[in-house]
Amino acid sequence: NFHITLMKTYYKLEDYRNALKSADSILALDDKQAKAYYYKGLCEEKTKYDIKGVLISLRKAVELEPNEILYRIALAKAYKDYGFYRSALKEWQRIAANRQYAQRALMEIQRINSLIEQSRF
Repeated sequence: NFHITLMKTYYKLEDYRNALKSADSILALDDKQAKAYYYKGLCEEKTKYDIKGVLISLRKAVELEPNEILYRIALAKAYKDYGFYRSALKEWQRIAANRQYAQRALMEIQRINSLIEQSRF
C-alpha cells in the first residue's frame, strides 16, 4: 500500500509530523490498519509527548494484531517509560511466551520488578 510505505518512509527519515499525518490519513480510510496505529503511537511519542495518545494508539495496534510482537514490545516500552510498571510487566510476560523474545522479555521483567521495588520506598 502506497500510504503505508509513505508513512514508514517519513518515519525512517525522522519526519514524524508527516508520518503522523500519513497514519491519520490511512486510519481515516480504514480504521483497522494496525500498522498505522503502531506508527501513529511511535510518532506521537516523538512529537507530542501525549502519553494518553501514545498508549491508545499502541493498544489499538495490539488489539488489532495481537500476535505482532513488535507492537507488544512498543506498548510494553511505553508503559515502562511512562511509569506504568505493572502494565509493562504484564506485556513483557506475554512477550516472554514467544520463544524468540523470551530472553529479552525476562531481562525486562527483572528490570521492571526492580523498579516496582524501588517505587515502594
